[in-house]
Amino acid sequence: MKLLIEREESMNWNTILKTINEFKIDNHIVWYRGQGNDSYQLMSSLYRQKFSNIEDVLANERARYNLFKNNGHLYHNLDDWNLLYLMQHHGVKTRLLDWSESFATSLYFASSQWEGNESISIWMLNPNKLNYKSINDWRFFLTHEDSYKDRLYERNDKKFFQNSVALHPVKTNQRIVSQQGVFTIQGNTLLPLEEEFDGELIREGILKKVTITAELKQEVMEFLYLSGINPFNIFPDLEGLAQFVNLRTDIV
Repeated sequence: MKLLIEREESMNWNTILKTINEFKIDNHIVWYRGQGNDSYQLMSSLYRQKFSNIEDVLANERARYNLFKNNGHLYHNLDDWNLLYLMQHHGVKTRLLDWSESFATSLYFASSQWEGNESISIWMLNPNKLNYKSINDWRFFLTHEDSYKDRLYERNDKKFFQNSVALHPVKTNQRIVSQQGVFTIQGNTLLPLEEEFDGELIREGILKKVTITAELKQEVMEFLYLSGINPFNIFPDLEGLAQFVNLRTDIV
């Protein structure tokens, strides 16, 4: 693995785009996740809390769900999976991991968190092949046919999946539409996605990481500019507009 990372770090921008395109050709349907530090693992924000067992995860997850639902009643009238999406949208730690169907969007998120001379990374995933390994079904997992609360409270013989599953959410806000957002939901192994199935996802070409070094910052910014990616079309609201205005008018 060390040799693979070193080779990725030596890639020029054209080689990176070629690698991205080859993965797309081989897999057809690809989800992308940008990370602002190459060392970050594919862990949901909830699982980064370093729980020692799945029972502690569930207890903490139930507390977050109930606190948000009960105290936020004046601001929303949502429940079940749709409430979970709203929680994720507003920064509550959940077992959801954000992905995008757009490479450019994932690159924007990775580069917006770029620190100093650190490398960033883009992860690529074939969601259908992941689901076939996880739940023996090639299709996306559709949550409108399911109950998050049943799984959360382990009712009606339902539990969360053992391994991560790719789900296509009900798109309940404009940001997730603009960002072409999708999710994997982390299973009960407590492992980052790249370590699930004993690393088979990477070996079988279902999951792949591309490292982008700091030397390529200029090429990345030019690519995003030419792709028409800016804060306002990623965050289509007043907050995004404010970021866009500052980006275009700040004197540096």
